Amino acid sequence: MNYIPCFLIGFVFFCLGYLISDFRHSTGTASEVTVISDAQKTTKSNREQEWEKLFQQNSSAADIQKQLKSQKAYAKELIAMTSSEQIGHYLDRAFPDYDMSDIQNKRQFALRFLEEWTNAKNNMEDELKGVAYVTLHEGWNGHPEAAPEAVYERQQLYAHFDTLGKFPNTTQVMVRWSNQTTQDVLLFTPQHINGSSQNWVSFTPIEGWRPGHYDVKYYQMNNQMTPIAQTSFHIKEIIH
Repeated sequence: MNYIPCFLIGFVFFCLGYLISDFRHSTGTASEVTVISDAQKTTKSNREQEWEKLFQQNSSAADIQKQLKSQKAYAKELIAMTSSEQIGHYLDRAFPDYDMSDIQNKRQFALRFLEEWTNAKNNMEDELKGVAYVTLHEGWNGHPEAAPEAVYERQQLYAHFDTLGKFPNTTQVMVRWSNQTTQDVLLFTPQHINGSSQNWVSFTPIEGWRPGHYDVKYYQMNNQMTPIAQTSFHIKEIIH
């Protein structure tokens, strides 16, 4: 009888979730398995072996992202063969401090999540009802502000957003920081928000900032991961 290791099915949710929330990857071994049909009872495919090897070798986040992009179709297959209940379980494990009850269709959310992860670049055709800005400080007066072009390598940057009163009240959103040039995800995580105060997400890449173009995007935490706001900025100089 052939089995697919649990981490292969849960990769996009549980293992990848740890990458998203704090950009660490799990080093544990899978203890659960999922039985597949008789028609699928074949020896472990090279593709599965590659994913297992990648996982067991304590690979870097960049390596795992590259593998996920190259195996996007396979990841979609794994989502399709996983029950909504199990997907919900993985989401809860990936994001234990957040409420997933507003996501009624967990599979649809997972597919959108995968799409936004593998195509980590702002879409200029998205219909956006809010605005976003990146600044050097956590305070923001709500007016347009030029993004910083010269930063220290380890400097914290702050992403702010305003729905302009056009979205339902919510207490949490999704936010993604990405490198526009390489389309690599730098951070992709839920974020608690408070309607009575300014909301921002501060961030510094693990390896520090490099000259280049970057994107930030906010989403509603619903089935469709509806985009709220997005912005891009260009770092031209690293201050030493």
